[in-house]
Amino acid sequence: MVEIARNRQFQTEGSDVVPFFYVPPAGCPRPWSKVTLAVELSGPRETHFITSHFEIALDLAAEGGGEWSGSAGLPIFFASPQEHAQLPVWRVEREITDYASLLTRVQTGVMLQVRDNDRWTDGLDPTPIYVRSAKLLFYPPTSATPAPRVPDEVRLIGVASAAPRPGEAFPRNIERAYVDVLARGVYGNRFWFACVPTDRAEAYPALWSPLGIGNARGEVITSLGCSGGSYREVEVYVDGQRAGLAPMFPWLPSNFHVSSATVDDPAPAVQALQMVPYRVDISPFAELLSDGLSHRVELRLVGDTRDEPLFQRLSGVLMLFLDRGATQVTGALTRNTLATQAPTPSVTDDLTWDAATETLQGTIATRLERTYVIEGFVNTSRGRVNHRVWQRSLFDHANGMRIVGPDPTGLDDYDQDFSQKVRLSNTVDRVSQSTRGGEVVLDDREYRSYPLVLDYRAKGSFRTNDGLGYPVPNLIELGVHQARGIRASYLRPGMARYRTALSDVFDAAYLDLDAQDSAEGEVSSARTYRFTDSLGGCYSAALTTENRALTSRTRGTGCPDGRNALRWFSYPDGAPQSMGWAPRP
Repeated sequence: MVEIARNRQFQTEGSDVVPFFYVPPAGCPRPWSKVTLAVELSGPRETHFITSHFEIALDLAAEGGGEWSGSAGLPIFFASPQEHAQLPVWRVEREITDYASLLTRVQTGVMLQVRDNDRWTDGLDPTPIYVRSAKLLFYPPTSATPAPRVPDEVRLIGVASAAPRPGEAFPRNIERAYVDVLARGVYGNRFWFACVPTDRAEAYPALWSPLGIGNARGEVITSLGCSGGSYREVEVYVDGQRAGLAPMFPWLPSNFHVSSATVDDPAPAVQALQMVPYRVDISPFAELLSDGLSHRVELRLVGDTRDEPLFQRLSGVLMLFLDRGATQVTGALTRNTLATQAPTPSVTDDLTWDAATETLQGTIATRLERTYVIEGFVNTSRGRVNHRVWQRSLFDHANGMRIVGPDPTGLDDYDQDFSQKVRLSNTVDRVSQSTRGGEVVLDDREYRSYPLVLDYRAKGSFRTNDGLGYPVPNLIELGVHQARGIRASYLRPGMARYRTALSDVFDAAYLDLDAQDSAEGEVSSARTYRFTDSLGGCYSAALTTENRALTSRTRGTGCPDGRNALRWFSYPDGAPQSMGWAPRP
């Protein structure tokens, strides 16, 4: 165990950084069978100033250690703080075995408290948040728990911009390559799944309702809602060529309106306390990256027509597996049907305005399906290895609106009844396969689903005082169903196909009949979590709440003998499974 921080306080003013100094574990050299990051924090966010999430990063520019350089670090942890004030400490663990090559040398790092307007409670003194403990747990290999094959190099990659950034040289013997993607909307993009197309917002000003879902927090405002459309996806690029896709997870902010419309108190929503990266296989590009020239591997968040980097939290980690028996590999990228597939969703609507009843209603439908194949090969010291990636990504979104009230154009005061129904189906079906001499040496299959059902209603008025406008809601009602489903299987030579399944579901309902006084509304929620694998591993957990109090909690329900039991190599949080070893009973 290596502790990198203990009882460190994030400053309520000034710096939001807690630096640390990492030294590899004495007497426990690499290789390791497993490496886990465990973090314990305290301090509720419900009275905190603009805090939204935390990040822990290693400073890759600080070779040999020293003071934090201030450069962009490689993220090894990305999470939000616990909402519930009665929970003094919360703990999160993350599997980082695939990043083990970073942990063999002395480094500096930093814990960041990132502020992006989530749950801003203006006028209250911020409650400090503490890092009670942050430590890395290293497990030595044994005959029963052998060390896996992990990436030989791990690097941070950048975000694509209008001005191309300089490329970098990579090892000349790359056999496989992957990118871990973390993506979240921040500031005005936090509610991207509820945004409307910009041209529709301009045509129907009522869509900019001060009672709508929006980003303002405790401040005088003239409107809420958001534009830019509801489609979001992340593209991976190699030298400006599309090389892969990652879905955007619809992370739920704490608060949906200027009142106390909070649904994750006390049960955290899906991935609220930790966001797990999505892994993209770019192995067909291995030969290109190995040619000794400079190359750019980058990410781009697509779909937001405003294209403002301020609204993005986007980072990527490049992982390279090298051919240890060769100093140079050759080969070619032979097929890429994604290269010409632009992210252009189909957007239709049947919005209508009835002047007699002063009602705007209709549904905005957004859909984009992209199916692609990318193929390439590398000539390695063990023969030619063919890589093939097939993926089908489907983004299907319906945004139903019903707004009763006058056209607000030019009005200082008016009443309104605002309703919005979001139906998002975001799925990815993917197959990654590598063959050598007709033998399958890797076959990974994954189906992933991120559904979101969101029903929102706010009723009240908009008032102007001394030229400043503000909403006066007297009813806010909210219902949420959110899930993360993953079905995956992995095949390696000499082993049976290993299968896993994960179901992570959050349901909540909120009702505030006195929102004008910012009273806390009634809220109930349920959270269920279940992971299983084909070797008998099982982990299940569930809880229910009523009015911010825990009403039930179960563990192991549905597992053999009613007990949670996991194999040492299991990733029950749905993290990408590297399968550098052959799992055995």
